[in-house]
Amino acid sequence: MANQAQLGARVKAYRENLGMTVEELGLKSQVDVRTITRLENGTLLPGMGAMFRIAKAMGQRLGTFMDDQYEPDPIISRAEEPVDAEGVKMMAHGKPDRNMDPYWIELDEKGTVRNMTFEGEFFMLVIDGEVELNYGDRRETLKKGDSAYFNALVSHNYKAIGGRKATVVGVHYMPM
Repeated sequence: MANQAQLGARVKAYRENLGMTVEELGLKSQVDVRTITRLENGTLLPGMGAMFRIAKAMGQRLGTFMDDQYEPDPIISRAEEPVDAEGVKMMAHGKPDRNMDPYWIELDEKGTVRNMTFEGEFFMLVIDGEVELNYGDRRETLKKGDSAYFNALVSHNYKAIGGRKATVVGVHYMPM
């Protein structure tokens, strides 16, 4: 995965090639201008949600910015690889020609929940714990082994419930 400086340089290069200002990218992505500036300067690694919105605003997959190099198939994600500060681990780094982005997501029982919308489709499988999925006007409880597959343009969020953490495998597909 790209380090902070490489990631920031890639985002800045793509933004400049599109002729976008930091302010325009901030408006289009709904990410704070200070966050984008710090990202581009290599002093901040924003959470996955912000990175998704930045990539989408520039018409790119998240992997365009996150992947360091091509790795030959199969791409292996090891259990001991850590999750980031938001509890997410990308599971396909090194495969820039992929058509989907799989994630290991650890949900904290006390985590904040914010609504998300992004282009494409999302599949989630509960590995452990219980998850509340809010999708549009619907609220569903998902238990170990349950899954959900949905249009990610519809406002949604999910959180651990039952007083304990939950683990989810999520797969995002964004058509280009």
